[in-house]
Amino acid sequence: MQYLAQYGLFLAKCITFSLLILLTAGGLIAILRSTRQKAPTGQLQIRDVNERLRELSDSLNAELLDATELKRHQADRKKSQKQARKRAKQPAATVRPRLFVLDFSGDLQASAVTSLREEISALRATTTLASLRDQARDQDPPRGFCAALRRAAVLGPAVIAEIKRASPSKGLIRADFDAAWLAAEYEQGGAACLSILTDRDFFQGGDEYLIAARAACALPVIRKDFLIDEIQIVQARAIGADCVLLIAGAMDAAQLRRLHDIAREQSLDVLVEIHDAEELQRVIDAQLGEGFLLGINNRNLRTFETRLETTLELLDRLPVSVEVVTESGIAQPADVQRMMKSGVRRFLVGESLMRQPSPATALRQLIG
Repeated sequence: MQYLAQYGLFLAKCITFSLLILLTAGGLIAILRSTRQKAPTGQLQIRDVNERLRELSDSLNAELLDATELKRHQADRKKSQKQARKRAKQPAATVRPRLFVLDFSGDLQASAVTSLREEISALRATTTLASLRDQARDQDPPRGFCAALRRAAVLGPAVIAEIKRASPSKGLIRADFDAAWLAAEYEQGGAACLSILTDRDFFQGGDEYLIAARAACALPVIRKDFLIDEIQIVQARAIGADCVLLIAGAMDAAQLRRLHDIAREQSLDVLVEIHDAEELQRVIDAQLGEGFLLGINNRNLRTFETRLETTLELLDRLPVSVEVVTESGIAQPADVQRMMKSGVRRFLVGESLMRQPSPATALRQLIG
């Protein structure tokens, strides 16, 4: 319908041009007649005719240029949308569920950290921190992740809706994966922010998914990956992220403070994730100040058991000014209401929405 309307507009312009030509021709005839009567020597006032023709030519050229530019813009837009969807619909590779535990004494965690450090080495081999900083400066200003959640929480449940193709524990989650379409769905469903997984080894993610999702909506986006190095944080801003994730269980207080400060220097908001009281104390010891989000993950990353009580049991230990996000295990409206009654108004929800035919409908039903 949009293209029909544009075609009708173009046709109307063509008709207008024709009428303009006819009217101008009539004017020219009148000028010729007038000049024959007024010029006793039989010389025509050619200057008047030339000026009228020039005006007509300029008018036609301007209108045709507008129509050409409109057509070119539509073609470029269609091409870019097609390319974004093509990137987002790349065939999924076979996913083997793998544990991703944050216990540094475990062999699986050591393997995961080794894989991550290899990715960082590969990134440093293909680009530089200075180059990424330049790309980050060229990005649009961050959309304000914390601020968007704060505004939504005043009115009701504030949801960070997650986009991920697979997970380490569940394998492939959604075969018909289209990051741009999912982002638009979540926005229509009432999400305040988006969470995007770009990690390839454990979540079958990619930077292109974050780029496509952010371009498809107006919501702020967190790059919700396992970040342990400065170059990853700067890269997150360079690809358009508005917020980053720091997992307290993966670093000491000093490293947490350092990476938090680097993120803030890049104008990125920060979501610090914890799983228990020990990690909470580590966050307190890091003295991050105010303005960061504290995510409490209800899933035990060693056993993958999920308990909403994890959030509820830590609430009394939290500093008064902390803005809490409860993560994992939010699948029913009753789960949302239970948290709301305890004062928790920010939610990160992923798998339960990703498996639904219409994530927008599922999100509306979840938050009521």
